[in-house]
Amino acid sequence: MKYLKYMIFVLAILLVPASSCTPKYKASSAQRKTEKAQEKRKKETEKMIQEGQKKHLKAQTSDARKRMKQTKRKSEDWSGVKQPFYKRWWRKVFK
Repeated sequence: MKYLKYMIFVLAILLVPASSCTPKYKASSAQRKTEKAQEKRKKETEKMIQEGQKKHLKAQTSDARKRMKQTKRKSEDWSGVKQPFYKRWWRKVFK
């Protein structure tokens, strides 16, 4: 009988720290929510930047737009950003 009481007491002591570990899961769910919010803000800012670039391009004259496209292509060629071969061939055909 004394042995049984001792075992119950030991098990009760071991279960107390296990039950105190539950707040960690709540912190991870809160962390996931903040990560989702950050990703959403990042997507919104990227979208706003792209819209601003489109508005800027539309405000230019057609000659300026052509020059901007040419300089963009040249900078891509010089920067080492390699496009797939079919896009490069297509550009060479319609120069």
